[in-house]
Amino acid sequence: MNKVKIMAVMIVATMFCIISYRSIGMEKPKRQEKPIYEIIAGKEAKEFAGELQEMAELESEKFDYQNAFDEEHGRLAQQYKKYEGHWENLKKDERIREFRGCQLHGGINYLMTLDEMEQRAKEKFVRMKQRGLILSEKEFEDIKHNYLVPEEEQRKRKKEVVAWPSTTDLTRIWGADYLKNEIKRLGNLQSFDVPNYVIVADNPDNIKVELGFRKPLFSSIAFLQNAHVYFEKITGEYVGHYYRDSALSKVGFKDFNPSNIIKSDPTRKNYIVDTEAKSFDYQPTSKIRKLFEYASKKFKYLNNNIESCTFDIDLREK
Repeated sequence: MNKVKIMAVMIVATMFCIISYRSIGMEKPKRQEKPIYEIIAGKEAKEFAGELQEMAELESEKFDYQNAFDEEHGRLAQQYKKYEGHWENLKKDERIREFRGCQLHGGINYLMTLDEMEQRAKEKFVRMKQRGLILSEKEFEDIKHNYLVPEEEQRKRKKEVVAWPSTTDLTRIWGADYLKNEIKRLGNLQSFDVPNYVIVADNPDNIKVELGFRKPLFSSIAFLQNAHVYFEKITGEYVGHYYRDSALSKVGFKDFNPSNIIKSDPTRKNYIVDTEAKSFDYQPTSKIRKLFEYASKKFKYLNNNIESCTFDIDLREK
């Protein structure tokens, strides 16, 4: 009997609650729906895929890469927000422009835009053309005997050293230029020199150049596509191993393989013949590294993770 009374009371109480909700305008609480991220992450994702792709394509032309970068790399962008307000000044800062790693890659860096990098490359090749360093095959014939040409590349012997074969690697030029400037600037490197070079092009009025963005910290004016670099032949004795602890290490040179420095027979100068970027130590200090890391990530994000690009440089006199 007691059980029957208890059940009756419970039924009456439940009916009273339902009537009370309706009488004051309240609805019965609804079951909570799945959050949208659960729907998209679940089986329903496929149903949205096509629609999302269409939306992405429609929005691609007006996509704000800068905001997207800030969102994706929010913490990094916030950490280096101080740089953003001074970006143009940082580009012009001599400490950045003259940093060894930048010089060894053609004087460009990830703080620059792609257009600015191309313009810097054009300026360099215009100056080389004005200095008579870009020649046609016909012009090269008159001085060819002073340079290592392909048929002589196999003639390297202990006492007959001919620098390096022809190459399309432009970092050999930038390394040679860097060393020549350091030799002039410093008083303790006067016994060293670098071989002369020329660029021989299919068409000396039009050079095709490749910019490289594969290195994490340094962009590069990297390769020639329709020309070769030829270096002066240097004969003499291999002496690279004697200079491992010399002043050369102070300017970043580190590849002291015996054949990389040659004591010339006629001049007794020590010619540094391996001048590509990887022959140097050019890693930045932690402070500059952080700036370069940020600039690299920003540049690559804003340029769709580009790895390289090729463009023509018109060298005709205007």
